[in-house]
This record gives sequence, C-alpha cells and structure tokens, in this order.
Amino acid sequence: MVTMIKIAGIFAMMLFVFFCFGSFLVFEKRREERGIARAVLFGFIGYYFLFELVSFPMMLLQTSLRTLTVIWTITAAVICAAAIIRYLGAWKNCLDRQRAEKQKRSASFFVMLLLIGFQCYLVAVTPDNSVDSAYYVANVSTNLATNTINCYDPFTGAAMETFNIRYLFGMYPVANSVLCDLTGIHPLVLTKVILFVMTVVLSYLVYAQIGFCLFGKKKESVWLMLCFISVLNLSFHTLYSNASFLLTRGYEGKAILSNVILPLVFYLGCRLYEAFDNRTNWILLFMTGIAAVDLSMSSMLIVPAAVSAVVIPQMIRKKEWKKMGSYVICMIPSVIVLVVYFLGSRGFLQFPIAY
Repeated sequence: MVTMIKIAGIFAMMLFVFFCFGSFLVFEKRREERGIARAVLFGFIGYYFLFELVSFPMMLLQTSLRTLTVIWTITAAVICAAAIIRYLGAWKNCLDRQRAEKQKRSASFFVMLLLIGFQCYLVAVTPDNSVDSAYYVANVSTNLATNTINCYDPFTGAAMETFNIRYLFGMYPVANSVLCDLTGIHPLVLTKVILFVMTVVLSYLVYAQIGFCLFGKKKESVWLMLCFISVLNLSFHTLYSNASFLLTRGYEGKAILSNVILPLVFYLGCRLYEAFDNRTNWILLFMTGIAAVDLSMSSMLIVPAAVSAVVIPQMIRKKEWKKMGSYVICMIPSVIVLVVYFLGSRGFLQFPIAY
C-alpha cells in the first residue's frame, strides 16, 4: 500500500512539474490557447530540454549524481514556484472553464477514458525482459549505486575508460536516476510502472492536440479518434510498430520518440500551418530537437527529417523564405549530435573518464 501511494504521488508530482514548466509556453498566450493538457505536453519537452543543458556538462565534468540531484531539484523547484506565483490566477480561470464543460461530456469521452485507462493498467503489469529493458533499468541502478553519471557499464558494472558514444547525449536514464535519488523509489518501479504509464498518457495527450487541430471545436470527433487509436494500439502488434513500443517497452527512449516526440512534431507542423510566424511554435521545434536527443539518440536523424517534412512544404507553400534561418537553427542541435557521434564512432573523438 505504501508503494502504491508513493507511485501515485510521484506520478502526480511529475505531471505537476511538467504543467509548471509548460505554463511559461501556454499561459502567456491568449485565452483560447490555454489548456492543462497542452501545458503538460509542452512542459514535458521543456523539462527534458533544460535537463539536457544542465546534466550533460555535469556528466563531462564527472560531477556526482547527488550533486546533480541537488542542483536539478533546486532548478525545478524555482521554476515551479515562479509558475505558481505568475500563473495561479490563470490556472484557476482555466479550471473553472473546464469544470463548466464537464456537463457536455458524451459517452464517447468516457469510453475513451476507459480504453486509455485499460492501457495504463496493462503496461503497469506487463513484464519486459528485452536487452534495451536491461539497459534502461541497469543504467539507473548503476548511477545510483556508484553515485556517478554514466561512468560504469550498466551491463557489467565495470568502470569505463570513456563515455559510451552511443548514449553520450541520451541523459534520460540519468534523469530517472535523479528521480530515484530524490524520492527513494526503486528503479524498477520508476521505469517499468511510473514512466511506462506516463508515456501512454503523454502519447494520447499529443493525439488529442492533433485531433483539436484537425477537427477544431468538434470534441466528439476527437474522442472518437482517440478511441480508434486505442483500438489500433491494442490490436496492432507487429515487430517494432508504434503500438508494440508503446504497450510493451514504453519506458524506453525509442518508445517515447515514436509515440510522443514524432507525433508532437506533426502537431507543431499543424500549428505552423495555421500560424507560420508564431514564435512559440518555432521555439518548441527547437526545444523538441534537444529534448528528443536527451530521450533517445536515435532522434538525431529521425527528428530532423520529421521537422523538415512539416516545415519545408509550408515554407514553399507560403513562400516564407525568411524562415529559413529559423529552420536552420532548429536543425543545429541534431547536426552537432550527429557530427559528434560520427567522429566518436570512428574513433576520432573520445571523452575520457578519470577516476
């Protein structure tokens, strides 16, 4: 019972932190743009964007995990406190508006909740023994046991001479180590229960935002769309499909990349279709590129391709060539990661570890 309460508390805490981070991107806008789900989604990107900027230099400097935990906790607490002070009134107005809309909920809305809830339950109780599973859990455990940041091989526990170039920028397991260090929750519980369920929730938040872009105020159509996607995810299990990653390996970086990051890029593309000059959309694209690398280094090729697919056609259609600079800026983080990875994998660039 204590563990269950702790799981629920940590899950709620993470959602609230994402919400606070995202409030700076959502609640500064006009009233129509405000929304709790949108704030959580954008806050998720903001959280891992900022964590990458804070944790990566500390890893190279071989700072202890405990020091990173203290610094990151203070950073997140300051941002949350600032959000509460600045947006508390706007939050109340948003909640009041959403309470008023509860009376308009249809049967499809509750069917959607049941289907998503069933998937959350399914992933929380489903075992997974893949090699990637071992890495994501073992890396968190190794960092905790050694009070270091990616200095020991997660599979063997042996001290490494250089940082693993394959996972050099992927600080997602380190973020999980920080959470475990801060809360005392076991790595298995955090990764295979809390983060697994979180990926499912975030995935459907993205699909809901896409639905609102496509159907506008026709919420009934959005709920039906999410019901349809739920049925697809529950029944469409082939090798390396989005559904398989979501419902069997959802706490891994690749699963988050395929089920949250790439749909989010498509959603931002829909927003750019409506407002190509909107600065927030471009900021989010840039932040997504860095956050995606933090979550999975597989994104260094996939995300730039996805961003190009949603930006270049719009640029040609609208003949907004002046936005080429914004597009290039969004590409820069992935290009840097790709160059470093290429040089490191060929042995030209190494990051040694001193003990």
